[in-house]
Parts: sequence; structure tokens; C-alpha cells
Amino acid sequence: MNVADWGIVGSLRRFGLWLLVGACGGNAGGGPLSDGGCTCVADADCPAGETCKGCRCRAAPFAAGADAGVPALAVDCDLDFGAPLIGAGTELAFTVRNAGGGELLVAALVVAEHDPVPEFALGNVETPFVLDGGEERELTLSLRPIDAEPDTGTLTIGSNVATAVCALASEFKGEPELYVCAPLGELACSTGVLDFGTVAWGESASADLLVRNVGDGNRPIVVEQISGSDADALEIFTYWLDGEEESAAELPVFLNPAGEGEEPNDLYVRVTFSAQEPDGLFEDEHIRIESDLEPPDDVAEVPVQVAIDGCGPGCWDLDPDAPGCELCGCAFQDAVDSCDLEDDDCDGNVDEDFDPGLCGDGACAATAACVAGEVVCGEAAADDSVCDGEDDDCDGATDEDYQPYTCGVGTCVAVSVCDAGVPSCTAGAGSAETCANVGADDDCDGDPTEIADGIHGGDACASGEDGVCADGEWTCATGLLACPALRVPSDEVCNDLDDDCDGEADDLCDDDGDGFCRDGMAIVGSPAACPSGGDDCDDDDDARHPGAVEACNGVDEDCDVLVDEGFALGFACDGADADFCAEGETVCDAAGDGVVCDDVSGDNVEDCDGADDDCDALTDEGFGIGIPCDGPDADFCPEGLMACAGCTDDAAENDLETCNFADDDCDGSVDEGFGVGLPCDGTDTDFCATGSMTCAGCGDDAAADGVESCNGADDDCDGLVDEDFSLGSVCDGSDSDACMEGIVTCAGCVEAPPDDDVETCNGFDDDCDGVIDDGSNVCGGVCAIAPTVEPGDPCDFGGPGDLDTCADDAYACSGLNATVCTDVDTDGDDDNYSAGAMACAGDCADGDPDRYPGAAELCNPGVDDDCDGTIDEGTNACGGACTLSNLPGASCDFAGAVDLDTCEDDYYVCTSLNATDCANLDTDADDDFYSPGAAACAGDCADGDPARSPADPELCNTLDDDCDGFVDEGTNPCGGVCAIAPTVEPLDPCDFIGAADLDTCEDDAYACAGWNATVCANVDTDADDDNYGAGAMACAGDCADGDPARHPGATELCNPGVDDDCDGTIDEGTNACGGACTLANAPGTPCDFVGPADLDTCNDDYYTCTTLNSTDCANIDTDADNDNYSPGSSTCSGDCADGDLARSPAATEVCDSLDNDCDTSVDEGFGVGNPCDGPDTDNCNEGVTTCTGCSDVSSDNVEICNGLDDDCDLPTPIVDEGFDFTSPSTCGNCTTVCALGLSCNAGSCVTPDVGSIIITEVMIDPTVVFDTAGEWFEVYNTASYPIDLRTWEIKDLGTNTHVITYDTPVLVPPGGYRVLGNQRNPAFNGGVTEIYQYSGILMANTPSPGADELLLRIGATVIDQVADWVTADVSAGRSRQLTATALTAAANDLDANWCSSSTLMTNGVDYGTPGAANITCP
Repeated sequence: MNVADWGIVGSLRRFGLWLLVGACGGNAGGGPLSDGGCTCVADADCPAGETCKGCRCRAAPFAAGADAGVPALAVDCDLDFGAPLIGAGTELAFTVRNAGGGELLVAALVVAEHDPVPEFALGNVETPFVLDGGEERELTLSLRPIDAEPDTGTLTIGSNVATAVCALASEFKGEPELYVCAPLGELACSTGVLDFGTVAWGESASADLLVRNVGDGNRPIVVEQISGSDADALEIFTYWLDGEEESAAELPVFLNPAGEGEEPNDLYVRVTFSAQEPDGLFEDEHIRIESDLEPPDDVAEVPVQVAIDGCGPGCWDLDPDAPGCELCGCAFQDAVDSCDLEDDDCDGNVDEDFDPGLCGDGACAATAACVAGEVVCGEAAADDSVCDGEDDDCDGATDEDYQPYTCGVGTCVAVSVCDAGVPSCTAGAGSAETCANVGADDDCDGDPTEIADGIHGGDACASGEDGVCADGEWTCATGLLACPALRVPSDEVCNDLDDDCDGEADDLCDDDGDGFCRDGMAIVGSPAACPSGGDDCDDDDDARHPGAVEACNGVDEDCDVLVDEGFALGFACDGADADFCAEGETVCDAAGDGVVCDDVSGDNVEDCDGADDDCDALTDEGFGIGIPCDGPDADFCPEGLMACAGCTDDAAENDLETCNFADDDCDGSVDEGFGVGLPCDGTDTDFCATGSMTCAGCGDDAAADGVESCNGADDDCDGLVDEDFSLGSVCDGSDSDACMEGIVTCAGCVEAPPDDDVETCNGFDDDCDGVIDDGSNVCGGVCAIAPTVEPGDPCDFGGPGDLDTCADDAYACSGLNATVCTDVDTDGDDDNYSAGAMACAGDCADGDPDRYPGAAELCNPGVDDDCDGTIDEGTNACGGACTLSNLPGASCDFAGAVDLDTCEDDYYVCTSLNATDCANLDTDADDDFYSPGAAACAGDCADGDPARSPADPELCNTLDDDCDGFVDEGTNPCGGVCAIAPTVEPLDPCDFIGAADLDTCEDDAYACAGWNATVCANVDTDADDDNYGAGAMACAGDCADGDPARHPGATELCNPGVDDDCDGTIDEGTNACGGACTLANAPGTPCDFVGPADLDTCNDDYYTCTTLNSTDCANIDTDADNDNYSPGSSTCSGDCADGDLARSPAATEVCDSLDNDCDTSVDEGFGVGNPCDGPDTDNCNEGVTTCTGCSDVSSDNVEICNGLDDDCDLPTPIVDEGFDFTSPSTCGNCTTVCALGLSCNAGSCVTPDVGSIIITEVMIDPTVVFDTAGEWFEVYNTASYPIDLRTWEIKDLGTNTHVITYDTPVLVPPGGYRVLGNQRNPAFNGGVTEIYQYSGILMANTPSPGADELLLRIGATVIDQVADWVTADVSAGRSRQLTATALTAAANDLDANWCSSSTLMTNGVDYGTPGAANITCP
């Protein structure tokens, strides 16, 4: 392989791959080196940081006794989380470090938990990652506990050299506890009651509560609800946290244990009490705090204490020393206060007027008393049961009804006696309690459960034994008092207890005193004997325990089952000699804290013998081997290669020079003798030798032909100068004529001097333009047709585009002897005045036809109407007397259809220079000749009401009718007899006559219409004009004002419920709706009224009596929408929405949330309310059907591996589709994870059989890249299930080894291939994709028995092996393939089944089929 860029080699050295090349003797180059292989003689020849070793620059430093390319895994992890708060995240850091040299590949970080619910989580880290020598990376692990149970597990760090395991732990600290008290100060708190003190009746007071989590656990408490038992009197007013009132809070609130977490630990609650009980009592009330704890610990109640000062209305406090108000509801303040426990006279005293008097007869006579509202007399008692020596029942006998009682307990019980009026009872004496009489209370102390004096069965006692056997219980089980031990001796457990009752606690737990309990000993809690935990693999050596620093000494110090992990032992290495031969192996150093190389061989010196004698990956370096050289022939070409025997020239003939752009004879000159490079003329049209001779002929270097230009030179090299430009011929110069009076030169037409030839009137073409006697002033100004005008004289064009008559155009010559008027039109507004300088010039506003010279100047400030340069000029331009003597601004009356008054409420304005007109202002809005303004007709106080003005009379109407500032003024304002109508009083009845009152009923009233006049004012209580009013006038009595057919005197009709004649009786008469009518239509029978107000054909009306002996169909019209369905009980009933024509029993149901067909069902047939699936990608019915679609607005439910159909597949549910249950991560189901080294076969985790994976292709010697990047091999799965290669070992029979580690399965599909190689990146490995990258493996290129081998094994079991590449030719750049017809473990052992690949790879250089089917070998 030819590699000229040694920067690639340098890059590989930086990645620590150089020593691997040397260690395995691989071909790192594969081709000649231009300098013979040496790049340095001394360190000075190398870049900074590198040293010269074996004539090559190497990365430094190279420490004696150690291999700088060997990485070492070191992990610093203390991942004990203590007791983290439940629900809160806690994060710890750990460090992964490469303690050696070279490249450490950290392939996987795996967290294994003992709890099925994951609570540990790695921080944001992607694996694999690489650490260079001495480099470290800090990573994080977090714990978010979901319960109070301890969380434990392991963190495994896998690398290309070793595996480290870190223990994960947390602890449980107990239970939460809800604590409530009333804070008394900074350190004091009262847990008894919430005391509001004394509160006046009708007032309120506040007190605070403190709620706290005082448990010693690591779980918070959620306070969910706080309430008062009396919601009217007790109000939970506000909450705040940690004693800071400004930190307002809302429930629910999380309370952490004291000092734990970031959430506040204290919740303060302010409670307000309102004293509103009428009797002044407030008892048995409390504040209730509810939490999420388990019952009964979830609720705390705090009693409320308050003293109410005063009583409510109607209550009295008769006893100031007693709580509450003793008297409420006094009703008769003047009554006698009798014996009823009531304050009958409301004087604050109860029963004070009771007169006792005498009661009873004979010996039982006594004075009556009032006791608790009852009259008590000294009459005879019902019996004489009281032992008092008295005849209580007045029967002559004393204490004859005495009822004795018992005294004493147990065996000491006695009966009382009554002696001379004194009762007495003497109990017996007791005896000692014994086991013989349990339950009899022998000692008469009231406790029958004692089995001995002061001792009960089950009471704790000392058994007299040791350890956990020391605690006993008193018992009478054997008939005798005894204290047997509660527990029997058991195997010792590490728990701070003496379980085997031998007098020593936790013996055998930690014999070496290192704080770790012996491996295999059970541990409960955190015993003092092993504060650091258990799993001590050697309890006789305090230097060996979990977490101890592993030393390199063949002993497992940290008790992780691994010996000397972290130390790169057994690697081939080179000692301190001058060569690079890995003749030693890494072993532990004497101190046990590192490794050394045990290579003690001498220096191997490179010799020219075809071998790499000094193991530097170069063969015969320093001898120029492979450098081209020239043999003894006549040419100078180095067609041979330098070998140890000298230069071997493989060309017998001399190489002759030919014209081929090459130095054929290797003399340093190219194409000599062929004139190459001499000037020449190519195939273009010119004759210029601008080309250069080449082997292919003359190559013209001009992009275009040489073209002759007028420059006094021979541009096209034809011997002629400026031959194409007619130099010296006549031409017309730059003057204004067209006469040929110049000479052609390279500078153009030169006319010396320029001479303009002007056309004159002489019958010749003076200016040589082909026209005789043309020009702007033909022949001197006199034209034949118009001899009196000159071109340019003004004229008027006239035409559709020029409508004025102004001479604003100009004459122009149109021929030799004629002139015409051409349209210039400077008069833009056609007002016969132009803005230009023509005869009609002077228009100052061309565009406004009303402004021009001679126009009348108007009084319009800023405008010059007559274009004389003066604005609003004149003798009376808006400033003085006008011709009509009307001063502008003087009052006037504008006459017109919009101004109907004759009031001078307008004013004059100037409309021209000498004229004024009356302009319409019209401040008299109601045209009553009075204006509210300041005009001559001013004074209207109600402009808008024509009946109110200074000219109108004052009426008695609470208005200022005459606008004099007074309301209803006069000698008789609305109160007495008016002069014009002395016989009537205001409010006397009368009949108003007018269009608004058509009756003749005196239902109106007189009113004052002026100071001394009355008129009949329209009151009109007869709304239907039937001459009967509903009021109290002379025509009163109308019972249905609004219906003219109903009034006193009207004919009573047979129409139930209607009083037609307003006599208070309905349907009276001889046949008023009681018998048969003439038309035989029974009143109340359904019918259909026909008329414009009832357009349906529904029988929703009914017959009524219209006269005494006739019936008609009366319009009831219960079918409001005329859809022939009524909501009533007629024959067409059933309309559920009368008023909506689209809804009836005949309608079709539509989906609109309405009952369209009136069947009491809404939107039936549309599936409304049924579960449905929205527009998301799943099929889950998470919404309900509505008229507008499905209410499902949830996000897509993605199938996850959980044993459920998350995305609701249709038509048949499919569980966990898309998940590979042949993978060891989900073997057969979502939860089964195969241990590393096992694969998944039909849902079971199995160990693959020997031969299940076979090696089918090996790329030993790539040419496009170095072996250290381009070597790979391919495996094939002969089994029927996918096989995971993790934990498999790749090795040879020497020291090369690699354990396959990865964070996800490294799968080989059944009947499929997988490629494993030195480099995963296709850009560096020759274009091979999907490679598992290993390290520490290099294959020898030598095709000889025993040269090299390749093994795959699980533990000690070899699954497949290929060896020696046997005698086959190892072709550079071609892989060795197992023939496609022999894919078995037995077949790949036979050399005959292997051959070199003939399939070109994607890199276009090497041959092979990585990851694809092999060829069939010939």
C-alpha cells in the first residue's frame, strides 16, 4: 500500500494504535517509503512532544517499564444518597478516568435497580466515549424516590480494558407526622386549643394555627383541606408559609420534614371567629386539618375556645358567673312573673313574683316553693326509701322502704344496713392474688385480671437469659407464676442484637473490625457492627472489603469478584531496550499500585533481511529497500527497485524519447528534439504566430482570431496595415449639415474646419439633406400660402383636444412654402386664458376655469380670482357697506324650504365684491319664530317644541310655556275656578274629542290650560273606544278595556271563561253553553279556525258559543308555527317546539342538539355521546361524538412496550406491536431482559450453542488504509434466533483480546451477518459501514502455519475459531472468504472452503463483501 502522507500515521500514533501494530507484527505500510523509512536521527529532528526512536518520531513520553499505549479504567464513585426527600430529585457526581495511556473506550454505563420501578437516572451522557491517557470525565447520577423504601442497585461501567461496579444506596428515615398547634411565640406553641379570648357579641377576632411535618421520615405531607366545624362563625381567612405573611399560599400545600428539601416546612393558618350566637354560647367547635396520610393519621382537629361578652337581641345574662345568656325571647314586659323559669315581665329576673303560700295537710304540711320553674310542696313522699329516721311518706312507719346497696369489690363484696336513720356498709378483707384463682380479685383492689399482686398475664418481665431471649412475659400457663422468654435463640444476624442469646451481640459480623459485615451475613437496618454495609469477602483482613482500593497483587481487595481490575495486566509490551518488540507482558509492580513490563530481552537491531527485526512496524528501514533505482541500461529511468542485493532493473531495453509530454528517457528533459514550445501559427484565420508548438501540433494561445483594427498596425499579421477601414475616402463631419466635406481617418471623419451649410431660399439643397429650401423660416419669412405670418406667431389650433378660443398655439412650417397652426394648448382649463406667454396669457390658475384675467374678484381670502396679483380687492371686499346696504354679519331671515320661520336668526355674508346675501344658519329648529341664540328673535327656551316660546301662553303643566323663566305662573295656577269655565273644576270628568279618543265616554278630565282657562284634557281610560272605561269615570265599568265587544250592556256569548257584558257572571242565559246549539257543534269540540292569523290545517281550535244558540270555531291557534302540529292536546298535538316550523313529529331528525322530530330523543341516529376517535394517528376512543365531530383532542397514543394496546389497533387489538420480542432487551415480553451473555430464543434467555456463530470473512491486509484502521472480520448466525455478542471475547492464542461491551445489544440476525473491526468510521476504515469497533486485536499478514488465529468465545467456551490462514495466499487488499455454499462451523475449518474475494468494495480499491453474502469459491 502506497501512503505518501505520513500525517495519517501521526494521527494513528496519537490514538495509541502504533504500539498495537508493533505488538502483532502487522504490515503498517505495505509499500515503499520515499526516504527509505527513516524520519529522524535524533530527538531534534522530531516535532515538539515527540522523541526519535528507531529512526522514527514517536509520541512522548515513553516511561521505562510501562507501555504508554495501555489504558487503565479508574472510577471514583460514592453514590450513597442518604435519605432523600420523596418526590424530589437528588444528584451525585462520580468520575471516570483513564489512569493509563492510550485510548480508553468507555462502552457502556448500565444502572441496575433492585426495585422494579426505576428511580435512579444517569445524567445527559452518550456512550460510547473515549478518554485519552490521564483524561477524566465527571458524570452525574440522580435519584428521585417515589416511596419511603430504601433504594439500592449498581452502576456498571464497561470499557475496552476492564469493568467497574459502583454500589447505589439510599435509606429510609421513618414516617411523617402531622403536628398542629397555636403559636405562642418564636419558640413556644400550645397544642391544647385555639383560644380567641373574650369577644364582644357581634364582633370578630383572629387567631393563628401552625401546621408542621414533625416526622423523622423523608416523605412530605400534603395538606389538602382546612375547615371550621361552624362555617358561619369560623372562617379560614388566609395561609402563609414559614412565618412570612407576605408569602401567601393556596391549598394543597406540601410540608417537608423539618430541615428537608426545598419546600417550606411550616404552614400558618389564620382563623377568624365571629361572635353571632344569640345566647352567647359557642361550644364543642373545632378546626379540622385534612392531609394525604393514611387514616387515622390523616386528620387533626383543634378545639376552639372563646368567651362571648354580652348577649344578642332579646337575650339577658341573668348570671354573670355562668357562661351564656340565661334568658332569651321575653315577650310580655307587663306580665306577672309566675313560676315557669321565664322572665314573664321582661325585667331581667325570673319567677320573682311567685307567691309561695302553704300546701300539704297534717304532718306533711309545708310552705310551697318554686324550684326550676316548678311549684314544689311538702306533701307526703311516694315512699320512705331514704334512710333518715323520718316518716317521709306520712304512714306512721320510719325508713320502711329502705333499699340496701353493696360495697367492696371482688371477694370483699358486702350489703348495706339502715340503723337508726344512718345507712352503713362494711366490705370484707382481701387475700393475696394467686394463679389458682385467676379472675376472682382476691385482693379486692378492683382488678380481677391480676395473676399476682400487681402483676397481669402478659406483663413484661426479665426471663434471666441473654440477648433477645432476655425479654419475657408473666404467665400462669403451668399453674405457677412464671416468666418464660418471648424469643428462642436463632442464627446471629447483624442488627445490634444478640440473636443467638450467647451474651454477645452481632458476633461473627465483623471480625476484622473494618466496618463491613462478613459476606453472607444478613443485615437489618444500620447496625453498629457494620456501619459501612456488608459483602466483606475476607472478614479476617481489614484491608479487604467493598470500596477498598484495588491493588495489583492477585487479591480481590474491593470484594467485587474481580481481581486486579483497573490494571492492564497480560498485555504484550516492550521493555526499556532500544527496539519495539513486545517480548514481555504487563505484570504488577512491586508496590502493587501499577504495572511494569517484564521484557528483559536485549536490543533487536534491524538488518536487511526482509523482516522487521526491531519490531517498529517497518521492514528493512534504513536500507532504502523498495526505493526506485536505475539499472545498467542506456537510459536514466529508475525502473528497478532497491533490494538487499542491490538494484534490480526489470526493463532490458533502453527507453527512447517520444513527443508525449513525458521524460521517456529519464534524462531530465521532456520531448527534446520535437520543437515543443516554439512559436507557431495555428488554424485560425489570421497569420500571427501566437501559438506554441506541442506534441499535437501548433496550439494557438489566442482565444479569438487576430482582427484588424484601425491603429496604424498590422493586427492580423497579413502584411497590410488598416486595410479594412477605407482611409482617405470622403465623409460628412460632425457639423449640422449632411454634406460630404471630410476625410476618413482612424479618428473618424475629419472636416477641417467644420462648416455648417445652412439651407437658403435658392432652389438648391444647401444642407445636403435631400430636401430643397426646407427650414424653420422658409425663404426669409414670406410663405406663399400665408404671407402675413411667421413660424412661431400665435394662433388657435381648434379641435377636440383644444376647446378654448385662445391664441395659445403657434404657426410652424409644414412644407417649402406653407405654414400651419400646431396645437400647443397652454390653456389647460379652456377658459381662454393661458398660463404661458401667448396673446391670451395671464391665467394665474390654469386648471380652474373660474379664475382668469377679467373674472370677478370674490370675497374668498387667499384666492386671486381675476389674476391681477391682488386678493379680494375692491371698495367693499368683505369689509364695508355693500351696494344693497346689507352689512355682513347683520341679522336677516333666510327664506327657503329648510327654514320655515320668519325669525331673523340668520346673517348677511359677502357673496361678491359689492353684494351681500342672507346665509341660512337656522337657529330656530322648531320654526316657532323664536331662537335660543342671540338673534333678534332670541328667547326660545325649548327650541324643538313649537308650543313653547315667548309668544305662547303659560299652561298649567309644570313647564315654562312662555319662556319667561317662571313655571305655571298666574292668579289661578291650577288650583281653583277658572274664569272662562266657572262651572267646572280641574279633574271634573269630560269627553276629549280628537283622533286619539274616538269614544263619547266622559273618561277624560278638565285641566287648567292657562291662567284663567280650563280645557278637557285627553285622559282616555276607554282604550277600546266602546264608550266604557276601565276607570272610575261616568262611563266606568268596562271589564275588558281593549276588547270593544266586551262592556256593560253587551250580549253575553257562550264562550267559557269570558264575561261579555261585564256583569260579573259568565255565559249566563237560558242556553248559555249548556245544551245543544243550532249548528249541533258541541262547545269544546276540536276544529280548525280558518283565517289569515291561523294558516295551518290542524284541529288546534275548538267550538264556542257565539250567541245563545249557535257555535263557531274560535281561533285558539296553539300551532304557532303553522306546521300542522300543536303542543297542546288537540288532534294534531305532539309539537315539541311550536314556533319552530322545522321541528314537528313529521320532521326529519338532524344533528343539532335539538329534538327535531319531537320523539323526546335528541340527535338519535347520529351516535351523539358515543365514544369516538379524533383526528390523531391512534385509534383510541378518547372523545365522544358530537354534531360537529369527535371531541377527541388528545395527542397521539404511541405504542409502548407495556403489555397493553396503547394505540387501540383496529379491527383487532394488537399489543406491543413494533417491539422486537426476539431481542434480549425484550425477550418474549416487555419486562424480560436477558442477562449479558444470553440471547433470546422463542421467548427464553439461552446461551448460544457452539457453532451458532461462525467466522465467514476476514480482511487481513487492507491496502486503502492502514491495518490498524482497516482490518475487520465477518460473522454469520447459523441459529434460528438473533444472537447478542455482548460479553463475548475476541482473541487469538496469544495476548490479543477484546471483550465486546455496548449499551445496546450487539445482534447478529438469524441467517444474517455482522461485521467487527478496528474502526467504526467508514471515512477511516476503507468505507465499511455498521461495524462494531473492537480494540487490542491485529491479525498477522504472514500466510504460514501458526502465524495467527481468531477465536470467539463465551467465558471458556469457544464458539468458533479460524487459525493460521493455513497455507492460503494472503493477498493484499483482498479479504479471505468462506465459500457461500459451506456456511457451517465444520466447513470453515477446512482451507479448501476459503478463497480470496473477487468483489470490488465501495472504496474502489480493496475487494470484499463485509456484511453481505460471500462468493462461491471456484
